[in-house]
Amino acid sequence: PSLDSRDFNPSLRTFLASNYPGSSPPPSPALLRRCLELAAPTGRVAILSGQSFMFTSAFLKLRERCLQATAVEALLQFGRHRVA
Repeated sequence: PSLDSRDFNPSLRTFLASNYPGSSPPPSPALLRRCLELAAPTGRVAILSGQSFMFTSAFLKLRERCLQATAVEALLQFGRHRVA
């Protein structure tokens, strides 16, 4: 999930665009969406991501989708340079 979009080969780029439209690079938003799809209705999903997920506008729609479809039990911020 930490690939940069410049490192995507054409088949990965096509797969992400057709299966997870609106998930901006890097592929971590698509990974989170897939985890939510696979989780049981009463299941839990945990993610560990960089700070950009919570604060940049590129992930705003994904955050909104997560909040509409799930309940957040805990949110921890480890600070800069803790997640590569």
